[in-house]
Amino acid sequence: MRPRLTEVTNDLVELAREPKRLALIVLGCAGTTLGAALALWASVEAFGVPAAVGVLLYRVLTCWLPVVIGWPVMRWLTNNEMV
Repeated sequence: MRPRLTEVTNDLVELAREPKRLALIVLGCAGTTLGAALALWASVEAFGVPAAVGVLLYRVLTCWLPVVIGWPVMRWLTNNEMV
């Protein structure tokens, strides 16, 4: 555990020395979180009051749809030796 902790600490110190890169990472994480919140809000609003239907739509769009699309794409990339 100690070598991994040392590696992570060194990476964080290196990242702190590059404020533009750090800001880009933080903004990217914030954008992803806000995007997910917006998708959930839009899914709930699409069906009105029933939060369960909206949440189900949100999970389908953000969790299952990427898997369904990503699986054939990953197979294609693997077959073409791109991964």
